[in-house]
Amino acid sequence: MAVGKVVASFVSILLVVGVVIGVVAFANKHNGANANKEAATVSTSSKVVTTICAATNYKDTCMNSLGNVAKNESATPKDYIVAAIQAAIGEAKKSFNVTESIKFDFEKNPTQKMAVDDCKDLLQSAVEDLQAAFSMVGDSELHTLNDRVFEVLNWFTAVVSYQQSCLDELQVPELKSPIENGMLNATQLTSNAINMVAKITEILQAFNINIDSFKTNSTNSPQASSSD
Repeated sequence: MAVGKVVASFVSILLVVGVVIGVVAFANKHNGANANKEAATVSTSSKVVTTICAATNYKDTCMNSLGNVAKNESATPKDYIVAAIQAAIGEAKKSFNVTESIKFDFEKNPTQKMAVDDCKDLLQSAVEDLQAAFSMVGDSELHTLNDRVFEVLNWFTAVVSYQQSCLDELQVPELKSPIENGMLNATQLTSNAINMVAKITEILQAFNINIDSFKTNSTNSPQASSSD
């Protein structure tokens, strides 16, 4: 009887161990599949960001600005451009705040007080034009974005002009240096956004999107045919 109980207990232990091994193997396989999927997603996102940022002059700044949107598997080319403009807006606001907090004895140089005041107005206009570009891109459908490139670039060109005019008016290093440093990220991100929008066709191709297919579908649509 004792021997029988021992054998029975041993068989039970083997069964339990077998079940545990099976569960662990399944879990490892499941986790491995998820890890591979996540790695593939990260790899694809990284390639997209690298491709988009290849069109820019400040690639590190570009990649940092697109880090969050790259985590979204379903992100579209427009999402990346919107994120780039949004980052530029945030930095432009910070550069404006620098002019607000500047410390300088303007009584000794009143002309520079006027220069800083002008700089504030210019940087505020830069923020407003970036917000206008943001709205234009955000409100555009993907297939119409390519047709609005020049409109968006006009906003960006104005922003660059405002930023440069601000610096040109500052003649005193104690003023110009901190304001110029405060504008660094804003100017880089604006430059990157310009390059992204200017090269929208290449960005669409990075997503395997052919803009001509939208035009073809539009031309062959029932509405297009009925208007002939």
